[in-house]
Amino acid sequence: MNNMNVIIADDHPIVLFGIRKSLEQIEWVNVVGEFEDSTALINNLPKLDAHVLITDLSMPGDKYGDGITLIKYIKRHFPSLSIIVLTMNNNPAILSAV
Repeated sequence: MNNMNVIIADDHPIVLFGIRKSLEQIEWVNVVGEFEDSTALINNLPKLDAHVLITDLSMPGDKYGDGITLIKYIKRHFPSLSIIVLTMNNNPAILSAV
């Protein structure tokens, strides 16, 4: 199986740690970046050869925003990147927009 390069983005260090530790157990997954705000994430995305982004829906960072705005930006500028969104939000309108 080919390796999968993954980026993790969450503003909670313990969540980043937990996801990274879980992914490290999968031999064909490489964590190629970890970010705690949307600005750092977007600024570094072009430099990383990532296949998947695992991100929190609510992220700090004023330049690119968060939530639906951030996800739409990523989809528009990085269309080949698969996105997994983590959220505790259960609002159907927000969830369907993601």
